[in-house]
Amino acid sequence: MDMDADLAEIQKPIATTPFTPQAIENLFPTSITLKNCYVIFIPTQEKTWQLTYQGNTHNVTFYPQIFDEKPSLR
Repeated sequence: MDMDADLAEIQKPIATTPFTPQAIENLFPTSITLKNCYVIFIPTQEKTWQLTYQGNTHNVTFYPQIFDEKPSLR
């Protein structure tokens, strides 16, 4: 085991994703594939949605800062 190498690897910055929360929010609620699987998105408040799938309803957001403010969201 090389703990110094492991620590160096852990401390490397994580690459950013090319996807933004806005892009994901635009994609999921309008996805034909999800609609065909009976996934329903209903906008509730700004940047939050009510997601219904297989009889279960969840309040969701695609924005990390909104989730930080309201951890009850998924």
